[in-house]
Amino acid sequence: MKIDEYQKMYDLETHYWWHQGRRKIIEVLLKKYLTKTNSNVEILDLGCGTGINFEILRKFGKVEGIDYSPEALKFCQRRGITEVRQGDVENLTIPDNSYDAVTAFDILEHLKHDEKAIENVYRILKPGGVFFLLSPAYQFLWSRHDEALHHYRRYVLSDMHRKLNTAGFETIKRSYCIFFLFLPIVFYRLITSLWSDGQPKTSYVLLPGWLNGFFVLLLRLEAYVLKYFNFPFGVSILCIAKKHD
Repeated sequence: MKIDEYQKMYDLETHYWWHQGRRKIIEVLLKKYLTKTNSNVEILDLGCGTGINFEILRKFGKVEGIDYSPEALKFCQRRGITEVRQGDVENLTIPDNSYDAVTAFDILEHLKHDEKAIENVYRILKPGGVFFLLSPAYQFLWSRHDEALHHYRRYVLSDMHRKLNTAGFETIKRSYCIFFLFLPIVFYRLITSLWSDGQPKTSYVLLPGWLNGFFVLLLRLEAYVLKYFNFPFGVSILCIAKKHD
């Protein structure tokens, strides 16, 4: 990812609707599927970025983070987060059976060999450990946004399910998400692609406060629906998988 994109994320993550709403989805599903929640639970956040997700993850246990980018780790330190280190998700040197949970929120699409990374996650999870992942959906939504973030691909659920099963995981939940805002986002992506200047750039759109807040409310509602139901389409895919006991 470009260095200036980390700065943009750092500036927007605390209040921008996409990040706020997604953190609520993460929190609600962690609460449901991470049955062990105490200070002894060990969680690894792969591709921790600027560290914003530590705010949620620390509610469920002791958190460590890994990111390939030294620039990302500098932003973590600006948040006062020190439990992070540089590492390559495709070539983890972590011992087997080390963590109760591993999270990968919008990281697998950055990796050339995502299947190797998934195998590594299986290896470092303790028996019965849980893997939480979010990734962008549908290749037809590919845009300059993906290029700016150095993505290799977008996913469909069936493909991710296959990769998890091949690595040995039992998938306990799979759904699309960012469902309620799917049509506006698709429309925006299609329109901007027609008027693009060809330069890679992220598709942040600064909205009026009331509209940003409304979008946050929609995603909060979606988070609670996701506790009980799966969505048939959405801008992202969500998978929760378990390592066999």
